[in-house]
Amino acid sequence: MKFVSKQLILLFVFLGIFSFGILPLKANSPHRFHTSFTRMDYNETDKLIEISIRLFTHDFEDVFRNQSKTNPLDLENVDELILKYLNEHFVLTDGKDSKLKIVWVGKETKVDTLDIFVEVPFERKFSDLKLKNTIFFKNFRKQINYVSARFGEEKSDLVYKVGDKEKPFK
Repeated sequence: MKFVSKQLILLFVFLGIFSFGILPLKANSPHRFHTSFTRMDYNETDKLIEISIRLFTHDFEDVFRNQSKTNPLDLENVDELILKYLNEHFVLTDGKDSKLKIVWVGKETKVDTLDIFVEVPFERKFSDLKLKNTIFFKNFRKQINYVSARFGEEKSDLVYKVGDKEKPFK
């Protein structure tokens, strides 16, 4: 009986290890969670919203690989592709529902993440702003986009899930 219980314990340990991803069966398996993290800070002196968007490199490559056979980060026009994508999927509007212009600042590529830096000229009230953030929604049905915005003393945190549309900052 002791021998059977030891075998069962070992079986449950191995099942747990493999089923919960403690020891993945595939070294390069895609991850289960798809998220982006955005930080927005208002620069009062320059009248700019400074924005950094952190994406997972694997997700970015999957989305943009459809447009190219090579690694999209190796393309000469990758900055243009990213800005074009953001202009469709990361849209800030003002109190008059006018789309605000996103200006490219740069990007930083790491092993697992891609940090994108953009800015938006803005001279209105924080409460006038609305944001549509549908980054990767068409590609990953469980994508979640987190946004943390700071405008002086005013703060707003937004969460976007697939199906969400434009949201106001509160």
